[in-house]
Amino acid sequence: MILRRVFIAIGCVLLSPLSQANSSLGEVNIELRGNVVDFTCAVVAGDSNKSVNLGTWPTKQLHAAGDATQPVAFSLKLEGCPPGSASITFSGTPAPGTALLALADTAMAQKTGD
Repeated sequence: MILRRVFIAIGCVLLSPLSQANSSLGEVNIELRGNVVDFTCAVVAGDSNKSVNLGTWPTKQLHAAGDATQPVAFSLKLEGCPPGSASITFSGTPAPGTALLALADTAMAQKTGD
């Protein structure tokens, strides 16, 4: 009988930490720190006022609205930004009724309708 009580007492002592395992650990505060960096890209000075020659095309090739010439490749050099992180948008006054940019008044198309 005494041996039985000893085993029960030892069992209770051994199992008591398990009964505490489900208790709350209390409040935990985590502080996160970091830096937000704005990479500012700039067009290289020599490319800031670029003129792109689009070539000379016969009027026969451009007789209907939406007709196009062959694409003309050009480049703009950027500095101060990581590779692959920049995008360029061209903006201006839209031409009426299209998704194209309007011509400047000093650059009006000539001989349209021939």
